[in-house]
Amino acid sequence: MVRKKYLADGKTVDEDKDGKGPAQRSAAAKKAARTRKRNRGNQTKIRLEIDNTLLDGLDKLIKLKVHKSRDGAISTAIGQYLLQMNILKNG
Repeated sequence: MVRKKYLADGKTVDEDKDGKGPAQRSAAAKKAARTRKRNRGNQTKIRLEIDNTLLDGLDKLIKLKVHKSRDGAISTAIGQYLLQMNILKNG
């Protein structure tokens, strides 16, 4: 009996080409997760629901090259707000 293994996208995994068994794949996935966490540094991922008009404004900033990404624009805006409210100290 031939056992077939499938990836999340439904494609069949060819173990001859893959070269890894289940334990090796699991170990590689765990190592990749540790690397992503280490590279993230002092940042935390959050989920944000935002009004479409605000999102359009962020996209305009990106098109004007004020920020490279939505993440950068949101991070800067939060930082500036916290400075204005004297919650963060400048410098």
